[in-house]
Amino acid sequence: MDRNHWKLGDTSALFESQGSAGTVSLGVGDHGGASYGIYQLSSKAGTAQEFVNQSSYASDFHGLQPGSEAFNNAWKKVAEDHADFGAEQQQFIKRTHVDPVTSSLAARGIDISARGPAVQDMVWSMSVQYRANTPSRIERGINEAYGAGADLSTLSDADIVRAVQQSKLVHVNQDFASSAPTVRQGVETRIRAEESALVRLAETGSVGTVAQTTADWNSASPVHHGSSRERIVAVQEKLRDAGILTSKGEPLVADGDFGPSTRAAVSAFQSSVGLPPTGSVGALTMHRLEEQSQTRSHLHEQSVTSQGAAAICRLDDVSHPDHDFFRSVRQHVANLDASLGRVPDQHTDNIASSLTVQARADGMHRVDQIALSTTGDAMWAVQTPVGRSDHLFDLRTCVPTSEASTTMEQSGARWPEAMQQFQGHEQAQQQSQQRAMDRQQTESQAQGAAASSPVR
Repeated sequence: MDRNHWKLGDTSALFESQGSAGTVSLGVGDHGGASYGIYQLSSKAGTAQEFVNQSSYASDFHGLQPGSEAFNNAWKKVAEDHADFGAEQQQFIKRTHVDPVTSSLAARGIDISARGPAVQDMVWSMSVQYRANTPSRIERGINEAYGAGADLSTLSDADIVRAVQQSKLVHVNQDFASSAPTVRQGVETRIRAEESALVRLAETGSVGTVAQTTADWNSASPVHHGSSRERIVAVQEKLRDAGILTSKGEPLVADGDFGPSTRAAVSAFQSSVGLPPTGSVGALTMHRLEEQSQTRSHLHEQSVTSQGAAAICRLDDVSHPDHDFFRSVRQHVANLDASLGRVPDQHTDNIASSLTVQARADGMHRVDQIALSTTGDAMWAVQTPVGRSDHLFDLRTCVPTSEASTTMEQSGARWPEAMQQFQGHEQAQQQSQQRAMDRQQTESQAQGAAASSPVR
């Protein structure tokens, strides 16, 4: 792989400061406070002070408080006067952030030493942002996408980048709960834009230019009133395809005008998927819209192919339209087998197939975990809404453990009917979204009427 135009940490440097050692950010709304340099070292978290204490230029900051005007001016002057100030920042981050994270990942069975620039830069960037929390965030992303115990050797660098970045996006409100909403929105944009840059690095081996990074950022930025017509139309089409109707019960018109109807539709959709109803389409809202679009596309493909499913009714056939879902469930079952001292066998495949079919029939998009019942006569599967940990809105399904004796042909033959039931659940969700939009429209009209009523 050609690394002639890449060095470790380049992607992070571009997004943090465009590589400027003298950058000072005042950090308005950011719980980290003012931040400094190539990697935006935090004042409130103590990282800026930690750096200057060990720097060759510590005397230039003696008695100065990070976040103060005097400290800001001193930082800019040292960067201007000393060309090696940036190299010191690079060495500091590697020694205090990246190296400990890399060791912790290896201890978890995630060895990145042989991975390419994209994974290396992702780990560097996350080490800057999350520091000691980085290993758990990376492990979370891989587990959510591929299941616990996934064989990482089968995953490409781009696979790992997408899994981790998308997990960061869906958990952004929890990971940055103490930050202001505007800061969280900026983090959303950063995560999505950085995913684009890292995938490009994985595919080309070259780090993006400042112009490409800016384009990535603009593409990931929120869509709202004033955005380009092209981006607004794309959002309106996704909302319309999701079944969101106007207050008059009509399909949303993709006219490129981000007016009251579109804002209300966005808010209704956000409420239906558990997001704050801001009326603005940030990176996380766009991700949810794209998820639904992909699901509908997948369902259409399944509907077209289900007529001939009898010929490929076994879910372990790679040509089966639901093979990926089966493979994920099978991994969970195999992990359970291993925890019980069993070697996965045909019974593992059989019950995984039955559980996959039942999960679809009960409206599940994925399985996050499985468990045996206390009596051992049933196997449960759970789907937890991404970003939640309270289990109040979990979807659950189960099959008798006797299904281990049901052949894959027998359970696979039930799959077309299960998918019809799945589509029924999807239609019910769309109706729920529409009701949420109607309620919001009614509340908005009531508030408007109250505001215009004369005060007596």
